[in-house]
Amino acid sequence: TLEMELLFLVLQGLLVVQAQEKAAVISPAHNYTASLGSYVTFNCTTTGADEVWWMVDGLRATTHEVAGRDIQRTKYSYTSTGIETELRVAATVENNETSIYCFGIVFDSKNFFSETLTFHVQGLLASPPNLTVDSASGDLGGLELSWMPPFTLN
Repeated sequence: TLEMELLFLVLQGLLVVQAQEKAAVISPAHNYTASLGSYVTFNCTTTGADEVWWMVDGLRATTHEVAGRDIQRTKYSYTSTGIETELRVAATVENNETSIYCFGIVFDSKNFFSETLTFHVQGLLASPPNLTVDSASGDLGGLELSWMPPFTLN
């Protein structure tokens, strides 16, 4: 009947709307640790957004404060399913413990966010000050002190 066909079309429309649910996925998706002096590229893929911003410590990644920390958006492209964008972050002392997320902006609806991750930078520890080693007597040979990474810079 006509009523059944209309009901089917309405239900079909609802299913399409549900399938187009908004999402923002960032990868690597968890807190990330990088070696001092390296670079890491984060990727954000969204569905349902009109625009996507990277947020770094609560500021847009395009601000001078963030760009001055050697953090920059390196990709921004529209795909058949949404927007893909990348953020390149230098592993520096200043960027240690940085919070990063992507922010999906929807012009006629509610905005949405990815999970927030914390970017950790690890490096070698500084030599301990005033280190002295006393010689051991006997046939013990030499004495070697060492430490191995990873160590975060906080």
